[in-house]
Amino acid sequence: MRLTVQPSLSLIFLSMIIHFAQAQTAIDAIETAVDDLIALMINPDSTGLTNIAHDSVVYVHSSGTVRDKAGFVDEFIKDWTMIQDIEIRDQQITITGHNAIVRHRMIADLDKPGGPPQFDIIILMVWIQDQTGAWKLLARQAAQIP
Repeated sequence: MRLTVQPSLSLIFLSMIIHFAQAQTAIDAIETAVDDLIALMINPDSTGLTNIAHDSVVYVHSSGTVRDKAGFVDEFIKDWTMIQDIEIRDQQITITGHNAIVRHRMIADLDKPGGPPQFDIIILMVWIQDQTGAWKLLARQAAQIP
């Protein structure tokens, strides 16, 4: 006599709920990390910027200017970019393992004498989850809206 075990529908359903809850938790964590980054762009803090960025971060402006981690921190601490407010639109988050891709449109009000009063760009970011579970910005690419 052969005994076969068939998973019950309730076990499959429970597994799907757990998977969805874990994915939603990761999305919530990424949304928080993006919110923290935006807050740091408006009110720069050297420690906060250093902690949110991966050591190998690549930060690229819509102009093509490329910055490493030190340049990323300096961008805001040295007032190279002086942002007063940021509005995020159409944000999309995709989680793949310990990586996340975030896309959105960013409208920022600037406060730099002689510069434009606002920019409206699209952003692509890659975040990586470190060994402690924290999400770190690995790459950010800005582009003009076509």
